[in-house]
This record gives sequence, structure tokens and C-alpha cells, in this order.
Amino acid sequence: MIMLGQEVSSALSINRVIAEEKPRLLTFINNRVKDNSVTEDIFQEAVEKTLKRCASGFTPTDLVNYLYRVVINVINDHHRHHERGPAEFVNLDEEPDLLCERPLPDHDAEMKEKMELFFRCLKNLPPESASMLVMQRIHGLSASEIARRTGRSPKAVEKRIDRAIRSVQEQIERGVESPGRRKWL
Repeated sequence: MIMLGQEVSSALSINRVIAEEKPRLLTFINNRVKDNSVTEDIFQEAVEKTLKRCASGFTPTDLVNYLYRVVINVINDHHRHHERGPAEFVNLDEEPDLLCERPLPDHDAEMKEKMELFFRCLKNLPPESASMLVMQRIHGLSASEIARRTGRSPKAVEKRIDRAIRSVQEQIERGVESPGRRKWL
């Protein structure tokens, strides 16, 4: 940024005052925080805040007093943060009591989309294969239970379900084309 005339002299005078006051400010800060590593950080933050404020058009009537006021505020912020300590982050894997039992809304929407896709694929299967797949995947019945209900052998049921699963996977890969409505169970 190019400064002209009074702005240049103003910026130079601000920098000069800061340079002249630096040793006294560092002593002032160090007497209050008692930590040399923090002293320089607080000084730099105070100078940065002062320069930003002056660059925005603010002109303090007494720059030295203003600089000390900013330093005091930064020291107070430091003590407040130090008293509270850093923000604590909770690992939800270690705190199961904080977890909500219900799935997140985006998970619900994703599951709904998957179920709709699954049922669209079912409409393209032969009715008996689709019914067997629904009994196994939705109702949780075993192949032998489905065999008893349908009058087929458990092996025949397993083969039919395997073919139905492969058909559903193929439909999903190539995009599902849905025929008319069909009622299930």
C-alpha cells in the first residue's frame, strides 16, 4: 500500500513511538504475566491491534497511553484464557452417553433413498423371487423358513435369492427402469 504525505509521516511516527516504547512495554507485560515466551506474543498482538486500528482511520490523541490500554486488554484476555484453559474437545467415541440414539437426518434420508431404489429394483424381478428376497432381507427370515412358507427346498430358495440379489445389483449398476406398480406381501 502506497502512503502519501501526512499518512507516511503518521505511519513513521507510530512505528517510532512503538520502537521507543518497546523496552518499557515488554517490562510492563513481563511484570504481569511472568513468562518471557508469552511476553513477546502479547506485545506483538498489542502492536498488531494498534496498527490495524490506526490503519482504519482512528487516530489516538495519546498513542502511548492507547498502546498501554491495548496491552492491558491483551493481558486480560490472556489471563481469562489461561484461567479457563484451552477449549476441551470431547471424543464422542470415548463418551457413549453423549451420542444420540437416533441416526442423523442425512443418514435417514440416505437410507430412505436406498430403500426406494431397492423396491424399484424389486418391481423388475419375478414376483416369487422378489417375495423371497423381501422375506429374507426385510423380514429377516432364513432360507429354511422361506422354504417352509413357499413349499420349495431350502437350496432352491437360496439359489433364487442369489439370482435376485445379482439382478438387483445389475439394475443398480445400469440404472433402474421401473415397470408399473406391484404390491408386495
